[in-house]
Amino acid sequence: MKKKLIILSAIVLTIILLIAIPLIKTNLEANNWYDNDKEYYIKYANTIDSLIRLDVTSDDMIILGTEGYSGELLFINYLMASLGYGQIIMEFPELKNKYIGSMEYCIDKMLTDQEVKSFDTDLWDEDPVHGVLNGTDKAHGAYLCYINVALSMHNLITENSKYKELNKKVTEHLVVQFNNSPVKLIESYPDDYYPADVSSAMGSLGLYAKATGIKYEETINQALIRFDTLYSGKQNGLIVHSVYLEGDHVVLGDERGASTALSSYMLSFVDKDLSKKLFVNMKKALYENNGIYAGIREYPRGVDGVADGDSGPIVKGLGVSASGFALAAAKVHNDNEVFSALYKTAAMVGNSTVADHYFEFERGAFIGNTILFAMLTSTNDI
Repeated sequence: MKKKLIILSAIVLTIILLIAIPLIKTNLEANNWYDNDKEYYIKYANTIDSLIRLDVTSDDMIILGTEGYSGELLFINYLMASLGYGQIIMEFPELKNKYIGSMEYCIDKMLTDQEVKSFDTDLWDEDPVHGVLNGTDKAHGAYLCYINVALSMHNLITENSKYKELNKKVTEHLVVQFNNSPVKLIESYPDDYYPADVSSAMGSLGLYAKATGIKYEETINQALIRFDTLYSGKQNGLIVHSVYLEGDHVVLGDERGASTALSSYMLSFVDKDLSKKLFVNMKKALYENNGIYAGIREYPRGVDGVADGDSGPIVKGLGVSASGFALAAAKVHNDNEVFSALYKTAAMVGNSTVADHYFEFERGAFIGNTILFAMLTSTNDI
């Protein structure tokens, strides 16, 4: 009998340790990321540097729920990596010489690699960079709204940015496109409008103002009013996924977690108050934590919706993209509770691995790691 009790006790202790050790590990990691641990930043940057220099194609970006969106994801892969490097340099200026080359490698890939630009070029029948440099009247919003965040960030952290003139031209182009829009948005694709894309454009204008002193206050204020009223004007105060026109009438799409979380992150570069309001609304309407895992719902409770390239996979209502982007929003707005819960779930699902010289989510694939790199290195000091 005594032998059976000893065996039983050993089994119980083993189970407790199997549960406790991963929790202790992920708690430590969450704290280090929340506290901007320099060693963690360097380790993850080393990993990302290895990933971005692999010969990847759009086919390498496909994950469950994103079929048909691999071109955009290849672009986002380099975008998020560039933002991660830029944020590290802003947090630790002494690391600029170490990582500015990696940031520029990612920006150059977005500017020159035809496959990376093809998702935009194919639909507009025009190269977006060539178009901007030659005064195009085509919006190219899905490409330019985002790359301008990286260009403006580079302009901010580099005294004489090699992208200075392009940054100026893209910024001016986005301002004209917004001001001329009947719905005060920028076309992502022909006749397609997505508010989250415009939040990125406004974030880029905020960074541009800090870099150059040139403030497009009227444009920014008009955009922020629209975000604070119309585009988050449904029941829960969340950003809608899309907007379209029926005659002169503006029709709003569904409130979405990914759109709200991404907008909260991007708008933090231009208006912390509105960014925080969106985060608070998202936390109230979409945040789930059952003590085992936590996440952000892609759709509000009671609303059925399908996964797409923007949401990524949806598991038990929780959106992978929404939960990832929300890490940055929680960190920027100093919500350690939400950040830690989201991180621990990401770490367990993605199998976070820390070694002497690298950090990685082993099940995160290319796109998961580059997005999380940008989200975990986000800062509220801009």
